Amino acid sequence: MLPRSLSLPGAGVALSGRWYSPSDASYGLAIIAHPYGYVGGDQDNPVVLALVRHFLAQQVHVVTYNARGVSGSEGRISWTMRPECEDMQSVVQYAMEHTPLATSAPTLYVVGYSAGALQASTVRPKLADGAWSQARLHYLLLAYPLGVRWLLTCLQTGYYVRALDALLRDEQRGLTIVYGTNDQFTGASSYEAWRTHLVALRPSLDLHTLAVDHFFRTAPMQQALRAALPTRAAPGEH
Repeated sequence: MLPRSLSLPGAGVALSGRWYSPSDASYGLAIIAHPYGYVGGDQDNPVVLALVRHFLAQQVHVVTYNARGVSGSEGRISWTMRPECEDMQSVVQYAMEHTPLATSAPTLYVVGYSAGALQASTVRPKLADGAWSQARLHYLLLAYPLGVRWLLTCLQTGYYVRALDALLRDEQRGLTIVYGTNDQFTGASSYEAWRTHLVALRPSLDLHTLAVDHFFRTAPMQQALRAALPTRAAPGEH
């Protein structure tokens, strides 16, 4: 699993990234956003690397990157995360344009862990033309930081609420949400109320409530995570 290091185009900044290629023919692409940079999040995060291994096993290319202001990437970490959202949109489009494919119906995964889940929920890939016109689009939001969303986004919560609600209403886009009942940043009761809202907007949502914390520290937690992750044949991909 040796990646190629490269510079990726963000929204006006260059981002330090890695490109992982599958050992066999490629059937798609996954782009992964890491946790918040101010608390040490970067593309070397253990959960991010676990996601890389999972998606490589699905025979898709995987792109990770350090967000603006983190470990070799230009710019500064923002207070609202809006610039990071624009960066991820740019990285996704760039990666799509440079991915060799072995199928006319590839799968595109837009993935975010913790604060990265906020960013991923806002990305809207342009799939209308070229090799991606028949693509299956699937979002994976892992450990969505509901309890501190207001803090991570400097009170611009409404932007992220609307973005996620739009995803939930569009059943042409696959969506998997995974969170833990022992999350250090979001109480179980808050997640339970959120779950009611999510399912009301999409009754068929691929939603996993696991007995894990925010960091998936133990082997049983990591095993539970692997079992919840989407595959190319997962229900909900259209």
